[in-house]
Amino acid sequence: MTERKTSDRFQASGRSSRRAADGDRDIFRALARAAGWTHTARWYFVAVALVGFVSLAVMYGVYRAQATQLKAGGLKAGAPATDPARTASPTPAPTPTPTPSPSSEPSTTTGSQAEAAPDLTAMVWPVTGTVTTPYGWAYSKTMQDWRLHQAVDLKADDGAPVRAALSGTVVSAGKDPNLGYLVILDHGGGVRTAYGGLKGAEVNPGDRLEQGDYLGKVGTSALAESADGPHLHFALTVKDNPTDPRNYLK
Repeated sequence: MTERKTSDRFQASGRSSRRAADGDRDIFRALARAAGWTHTARWYFVAVALVGFVSLAVMYGVYRAQATQLKAGGLKAGAPATDPARTASPTPAPTPTPTPSPSSEPSTTTGSQAEAAPDLTAMVWPVTGTVTTPYGWAYSKTMQDWRLHQAVDLKADDGAPVRAALSGTVVSAGKDPNLGYLVILDHGGGVRTAYGGLKGAEVNPGDRLEQGDYLGKVGTSALAESADGPHLHFALTVKDNPTDPRNYLK
């Protein structure tokens, strides 16, 4: 009898020990699962932060690309070289200051660079067409991304005549790497207009144009907008600040 009781106590003690060990294993499993979730959550937040950083970097890159395109267009930091097929001798790049330059002004004028700012509300559409890409952030079918479009694109028939929106002097006329054949007019008072994507530059630096005078034809020479078909890339700057032309056009 005594031996049986002793055996029962040993068996009960063994079962208690096994239950304690099983409980310890359950605790360890719970702790391991908690540690795994913590590890996963930490990497999740790291991934979210990386995605946010990459998105900001892409947007900044787009902005820098637009600034580079604007400079290449000659609206803020100079103008493209004159098309050698249009003139026998090289023409110096126009100065960005409003100071008159005898080499770029015809002798019959009094210096359009020194003229007062024109009445922008009198500006006319340079071509008869439809606005396909407005001023501001727009999706580029050519570049397959969103970018800042600091002009308006006017869809028109291939070869349609393009005319000066305001009276002014040609300060640049030639081939631009992004906007194709580009003509820039200075209207005085820090106001300039640009006409890109032309079939060719049919005026020369120094030419004086009155409002409505012919300066070229609608074409498809704008490499950065080649997927848009024939259209005119029309830009306006006021004291080097890009401005939406539709604020003034009727």
